Amino acid sequence: MTSIEATKDTEKPLPAGWRWAKLGKVCEIIAGQSPPGSTYRTIPEGLPFFQGKADFGLLNPVPRVWCVEPNKIALPGDILISVRAPVGPTNVAEVKCCIGRGLAAIRCGGDSDRDFILSALRHFESKLTEKGAGSTFEAISRDDLEQLSIPLPCLSEQQRIAMVLREQMAAVEKARAAGQARLEAVKALPGSYLRQVFPQPGQPLPNGWRWIKLGEVCNRIDYGFTTSAAPDIDFPKFLRITDIQDGKVDWLKVPGCDIPSAMEVEYELCDGDIVFARTGATTGKSFLLREPPRSVFASYLIRLRAASHEVVPDFLGAFFHSVGYWNQVSAGVRGGAQGGFNASMLKELEIPLPPLPEQRRIAGVLREQMAAVEKACAAAETELQTINALPAALLRQAFNGEI
Repeated sequence: MTSIEATKDTEKPLPAGWRWAKLGKVCEIIAGQSPPGSTYRTIPEGLPFFQGKADFGLLNPVPRVWCVEPNKIALPGDILISVRAPVGPTNVAEVKCCIGRGLAAIRCGGDSDRDFILSALRHFESKLTEKGAGSTFEAISRDDLEQLSIPLPCLSEQQRIAMVLREQMAAVEKARAAGQARLEAVKALPGSYLRQVFPQPGQPLPNGWRWIKLGEVCNRIDYGFTTSAAPDIDFPKFLRITDIQDGKVDWLKVPGCDIPSAMEVEYELCDGDIVFARTGATTGKSFLLREPPRSVFASYLIRLRAASHEVVPDFLGAFFHSVGYWNQVSAGVRGGAQGGFNASMLKELEIPLPPLPEQRRIAGVLREQMAAVEKACAAAETELQTINALPAALLRQAFNGEI
């Protein structure tokens, strides 16, 4: 008894009229085989050639390569299953096609319904994955597929269950699309709020506002300390751009660094400081620090410290996420893919600045709005997680005979 066969002993007892059946007894398994490279084509000539999971779509594979001398062929309606890392994902062939060694085709016989078998394979995908993980490299053989035991009712019951599952999965997909749309709408809210607050260069300003350069309202705009992180040192923390994820810093994960005590004061981060990524793909990324632990910042960051009599740190931090800010940074980046934005350029950035009381009011409103967005985003993500768990739950019910 193979490890896949043994799984049936731990399953819930089968409903009346069901039986355990080996996949190879109710379906034909066609193992893929790669034809010579000289037979491949990048234009539609011959048959579509599918080589593995990389060719899969949501339900049907998408042709990228064709073959004029196929060795192994799948027919329309055959189930295609990935047999090499990753093991287990499935698609359905829409047309006659050539399959490479990363796939196998499963062709249902007279006693099996294609959609029921497809659902069974998706339900037992983890079992196939476990089998593949035991190989020298992650893969399963045709024999592994043939020996897979699945719970099988009569053909009419298979067809009924498959129809119910189709309806349920369609409802899940509709709910998933709606949930994803809600999440995207929530994620778009911060940008909308910031657009309402910050005029862009060239636009008229509200009464009392003025355009001013960052260098005029910041006491410090300077570069970080050049050294390496030292994970065995707790303090001072050594803040790098990689430590800023999703607008947050987990200080417990930030390593320390070895910096002379006489120099630490020069690079020490304080409440209200803003750090700015000055080079590479993260150029322009920023973070407003609130009550940081004892810490300094890395040389790939620039630290800005607002002059308290000119600008409120929260207002300045919000500006660093606005469209007007990003437009100015994008236009100023120099040096191609690894281009940068230096301290002198930062000093020249223009910010629309209202009087201090208005800055405080706006900062307070934005704090409340962003907190509400974060709460709504968390709720939308939880909803999506629940929806994404539904297919597996529906498959469990189906193969426990509960639908």
